[in-house]
Amino acid sequence: MDAPETKDAFARHMFALAIESYPSYLLPRPRQGSPSFWTSATLPTHQHPSGIDAVGELLRDDSLQHLFPGSPDAESIRSFSDAVDVSSYWTLSNGQGGTQQAVLIIGFILNYAYARLASTGTAPTLARYLDHVRQAIAEVRSLARSEVVLVPQLVGFYNLQLAEGVTVPVADGIFRAPRSGEREVIFPDGGNVHVVLETKFPLKIVEIRPWRRGEELLPIQDDRQSEVFEQSRREAQRRINDARLALLLSSEPGSLASPVEIANVVLSPVTPGGSVSWRAEVSAPTPAATVTAESAARAKDWARTIRTRQAHNLDIGIRRLLSALTTRIDPIDGFVDAVVCWENFFGTQAETTFRVTGAMAWLLEPGDTTKREALQAELKRLYETRSRLVHGSAEPEPAEAAGLRDRAVELATESLRRLYRLPSLLTLKSDTRSRHILLGALQEQQ
Repeated sequence: MDAPETKDAFARHMFALAIESYPSYLLPRPRQGSPSFWTSATLPTHQHPSGIDAVGELLRDDSLQHLFPGSPDAESIRSFSDAVDVSSYWTLSNGQGGTQQAVLIIGFILNYAYARLASTGTAPTLARYLDHVRQAIAEVRSLARSEVVLVPQLVGFYNLQLAEGVTVPVADGIFRAPRSGEREVIFPDGGNVHVVLETKFPLKIVEIRPWRRGEELLPIQDDRQSEVFEQSRREAQRRINDARLALLLSSEPGSLASPVEIANVVLSPVTPGGSVSWRAEVSAPTPAATVTAESAARAKDWARTIRTRQAHNLDIGIRRLLSALTTRIDPIDGFVDAVVCWENFFGTQAETTFRVTGAMAWLLEPGDTTKREALQAELKRLYETRSRLVHGSAEPEPAEAAGLRDRAVELATESLRRLYRLPSLLTLKSDTRSRHILLGALQEQQ
């Protein structure tokens, strides 16, 4: 296949390299080694004439030249030794950073394009690969202009099953089954990845500084940038947590969806392998649930509600609820986390036990005094059990501890459902929320 015709000189050389390198991507990948190794290893494109020519055209490009300020003139790039001096120092919004060389960026773009192709689930063809190379070039140009680019983020989960043919659209992406190409290219040895959340990560080059070989290495980040990185991390994790919460709130009683995050891959056209985190050993504190077509429809509705009625004042409680279900292997730890969730929703500085348990009892049983009193008594027992445990009391047997956790999680989950249906209470501080409930706010809204 001949390279597509284009007036874009940089793209023309990239297409030539892509055609030459495409067969190597079709070779089977070894299953051993780091999961990110085969997405970060780049081909020796600098040994191809088009690789050196591509560096020269990069320096002529109105956008791409901003990636390497102070570099030699494009006309002086005639050999690998010339091209290797085209370098700079970058920091990215995902916290990555370091020295970059133009000869390596060429390979990063090609790797990224094939990883994107693999994540689509379509059969790989050279024409499709070239389409992704074209898109990758456009994204790198946007990054060079200091624009935000939404790159693919693939989060792998364990301990959740999707019924056949079921997908779950959420506000920022979709839960789906892993695709065969992803298992080969993005999640090597990823047999434990049962479900993938496909979403986007807002990538931006925060700063570019001139740098030459032999100069002292600069710190990847400084105080000015730390806030940007932390904000980016929090926003990305909140999107993931909101998607997980939608699954949880849509669950059937006794079978709560509790997917355990074991892989998180942000594909990037300007870094080797993107950003990868991976858990080699996996376990889950609660049984796996299956998402049916009916619960998927409910999850879609819950995702819309969570996005519309953003309740960032409940973030700590939501994180603790999710951790109780997915990361706290010891059921006592899960129980403690679930009760901390209650406190985040309804807690106060004084009379904490009564305010928390009384407000929850009113919220969950607003129409039946007898049931409300019985529930408040149960909540009080659970709350006092948590207090005794954190102050050194003997731990219960594992089966009893699991029962405590499951009941505390169930009550927290149902409380959260009720709060999202009562937006006037959702936005209040925890102590104000509990006071309003105890003083009759629910009756006024009926």
